[in-house]
Amino acid sequence: MDLTTAPPPELVRVAPEDLYADYARGRPREGEKADAYQWAKVLDVSSNWVPPRYRKAHEMPAKARAWADGIVAGADASNLVLMGPPGTGKTHGSCAVARYLTALWEDRHAPSPLLFTSASDLLARMKDYGKDADRQGAYDKAAKAKVLILDDLARSKTTDMDVESYARVLDRRLNALLPTIITTNVFPKENLIETFGDHLASRLLGGSTLVLVGGPDRRYATT
Repeated sequence: MDLTTAPPPELVRVAPEDLYADYARGRPREGEKADAYQWAKVLDVSSNWVPPRYRKAHEMPAKARAWADGIVAGADASNLVLMGPPGTGKTHGSCAVARYLTALWEDRHAPSPLLFTSASDLLARMKDYGKDADRQGAYDKAAKAKVLILDDLARSKTTDMDVESYARVLDRRLNALLPTIITTNVFPKENLIETFGDHLASRLLGGSTLVLVGGPDRRYATT
């Protein structure tokens, strides 16, 4: 499957700052749950938990927006998996939908509302050869965050222990009904099974919303 020549998915623009501005002017947008406290909070969340490059991320695939709206409306939380080649906007889209979900979804879980981490960084912290408390702390932060972005789950060599570490985090989150947003350049889903095995693939794909993000590599785009 060559997604580099495929058209990008339908995108929607939802910037929390814009919605908050409408609320402040006394004109909440039709159908949006606009609450001054929540919108003010999401600005702090974006500053503290999203990498600087993505603090103003606002475009997301329409299918990802529908996934977030379902959770806000009361559906059980599940995984959102953005799949596609490098440079197609998966990380931008994941941060946009995470900011949107964190703003609207009632704060009934962890003290850290949003955690962004690359898959490789999380794995390195969970198998750090330092103190046991540091390894457990890395696991707890990922397992308990209200919304977790697990970025760039890639094709790099994955050991059985690595697979078990990822599965442990996902199991904890699925059982607690906490949403996880995953980006990966492994696609289609049959390749996920081949790359990570049935054990992890089942936790990535079971009940998940899959979004194929195609198009050329934006990093090579010329102006």
